[in-house]
Amino acid sequence: MSEQLPRQHHRRDQVPPGIVEHTALPRIGVEPSRKRRPSAVGELEYTAFVHGYVAGEPFWDEQQGREVSPLFLLSLVGAPGDSALLRGIFSALVHMPPGPVTIKGIGSVILAHQVAPLKDQGPWHWTYSQVGLGDLGLHALVECPALTLLEPRSAQQPASNLGVSDKAISPAISCRPFLLLVPPDQQAEVAYLHRLDRRVPWPLHERWAAWLWQAAQRRQWVTPLTVRWFFPQASGEAEAAFADQLPAEPPPQPIFTSAWLCQAEAAGVLADIQEGLHAGVLDRLTDI
Repeated sequence: MSEQLPRQHHRRDQVPPGIVEHTALPRIGVEPSRKRRPSAVGELEYTAFVHGYVAGEPFWDEQQGREVSPLFLLSLVGAPGDSALLRGIFSALVHMPPGPVTIKGIGSVILAHQVAPLKDQGPWHWTYSQVGLGDLGLHALVECPALTLLEPRSAQQPASNLGVSDKAISPAISCRPFLLLVPPDQQAEVAYLHRLDRRVPWPLHERWAAWLWQAAQRRQWVTPLTVRWFFPQASGEAEAAFADQLPAEPPPQPIFTSAWLCQAEAAGVLADIQEGLHAGVLDRLTDI
């Protein structure tokens, strides 16, 4: 049996820079169990590396006796062969009780559905997806599809003739919270309208985007979240060593630059549209 190389040595020799250069990425890990052995402050039992995350405001968690931050989305990277390690991070996050999972520079984290305002609006299901990047490593994504993916329209009562009727309509419509991820080339108000359009049964026009976004902020339906991306950067020595293996590419760009937790109420959205129509601020669909 051949002698196995130490993991760090294997990474340095086998993994070209550009995606997984671990020294440039914050670590995420599970803290050791106090029942098994004492641990030094900040020590992590096993770790992976964070590519990006979306998180809410930290709060004091009585159960853990510490400040924690709710996670809405988590992007991880690892070296080839780290699949079990990445899945272990996911298992620790979804385990009940969770963690404790820590991200260096943030502190303890917890999946957002386990705390208000999502806790009482479930059930929420989290998924783990992983793709191999060849010799460059692994990428894994932890997300809640009900929050991050587009959903079809769902209503208990249809709204009709919205652009013409002056009669107030108050259908009983379910509009669950969703995560608004805004790309760098799009305005938040436009992204919000596109997501909202899939959650209400009446048509929305892009000319209404600014009005509806302002109304959502006024009603405190949208809460800004923290978005952080970390792009690996190889050292000058590593870049020179692998210069003939890696094509020249522009700096990487995040797929979204801001995020909001949206908790719109369908009846309120309709009321805001009716108000804008009556005031002449919004164009009627029949006039567009």
